[in-house]
Amino acid sequence: MFERFTTAARRAVVTAQQQAREARLTEIGAADLLAGVLADRESVPARVLAGLGVAPTGTAEAVEEVFEDGDAEALGAIGVDLDAVRRQAEQTFGEGAFDRRRRQRPGLVGHRVTSGHVPLDRETKQALVLALREAVAEHHRHLGPEHLFLGLLATEEGTALRVLRRVGVQEDVTALRRLVLAELARAA
Repeated sequence: MFERFTTAARRAVVTAQQQAREARLTEIGAADLLAGVLADRESVPARVLAGLGVAPTGTAEAVEEVFEDGDAEALGAIGVDLDAVRRQAEQTFGEGAFDRRRRQRPGLVGHRVTSGHVPLDRETKQALVLALREAVAEHHRHLGPEHLFLGLLATEEGTALRVLRRVGVQEDVTALRRLVLAELARAA
């Protein structure tokens, strides 16, 4: 599949891997791939977002907020108020006790990935398969950032769409797909 990737699509995957490695993650997540795609300001998805008045520069911060909200929801479901825990920790350990990289996840036996290959998580693998299907459906011989973006939007988990909502995108998946394909047609 990777032989069909354009240089820009490969660069997006490399950027996602670098971001995951810097955050010391054990896997490349969909949000990492989205950030990789949007890092290229000239890509079709970045131009579509710019046309919607949304600058993708806040994507990394939006990723952190999405994961923090997910944590708060999960803890709230079992009766834990994350804000109360945060206040208590800051009273006990000082202001900023919770300030650290939010997305650090342990690897096997507590080890973290610091270099080398970082594998893709399940959602990101699904996004790549959906991206390939999108390219085939559009009769494209290549797979570019626009296909990666569409694949990310089509995943069941919807991480990419949640991140995009955080940076101000109001359009639904169908409208975003239509805008990306229209921009791609204009660029051809």
